[in-house]
Amino acid sequence: MRTKPFNRFPLSPEKIQAYVSANTRAVRKGGHPLADWFLNRIRSVAQRLSWEQAYALGGTIGHWMAALRVRWSVARTNLDIVYGQRMDETEKRRIFRASWVNFGRVIVNHLRLPYMPPEFWATRVRFPRENSLKDLYNDGRGVIMIAGHLGMMDLSGGGVGRRGYPVSAVAKPMRSPSIDRLVVGARTEMNMCTISHRNSARRILKGLRNGEAVIFIIDQNMKRSQGIFVDWFGTPASVSPAAAVFARQTRAPVVAGFLEQT
Repeated sequence: MRTKPFNRFPLSPEKIQAYVSANTRAVRKGGHPLADWFLNRIRSVAQRLSWEQAYALGGTIGHWMAALRVRWSVARTNLDIVYGQRMDETEKRRIFRASWVNFGRVIVNHLRLPYMPPEFWATRVRFPRENSLKDLYNDGRGVIMIAGHLGMMDLSGGGVGRRGYPVSAVAKPMRSPSIDRLVVGARTEMNMCTISHRNSARRILKGLRNGEAVIFIIDQNMKRSQGIFVDWFGTPASVSPAAAVFARQTRAPVVAGFLEQT
């Protein structure tokens, strides 16, 4: 009979750090040395900022991206699908700008979060129903978490990992090896594993058997051959069925969540 690696959650800092180091995917090799240097310099600057300064810088970056209308056509199409003529042009542009401001803050703080002190995670990242999460982990079937690209995503995952609960995110590798190393390394420092989205079934099942939580981001468009169609504001949208498939196969509890920034 197979023995589970852990008997009780949460884990000690030493145990969860060892688990994450052994079970996150390998980072990609290659990339341009100049890109590595540039990203390291940005990270060095970001780490010197206070939380308020980082938010201000991220917001400024977001405002510039919105002013340059980056991906406006995509955003406009989606807003038209959802709201149509029920929302005027001014309000659609406001949502577009606010989305970029949030994204700018996510990027700047992603460079800082792995190096925040323990008291930050204990006092600034709160789980109102942490006892319920603890009970789910200790049920022994693992946990399937579903989320979307909403708020500061890796902050919520890092909050789970830093509290002693093993957690992994299923995600596509970044196109740039330099950025890929940065993102995966940051998650690892926050006690969060990264699982490649391809050929990952065995790794996901292993994690659930170990009592780990696996995060599926379910709000991305999938190829027709890979997804199933659901109703999205009256329009068929192709989404990944992976979370549902693993939930049925393993009977692991499913938790939907998001981070609310206050």
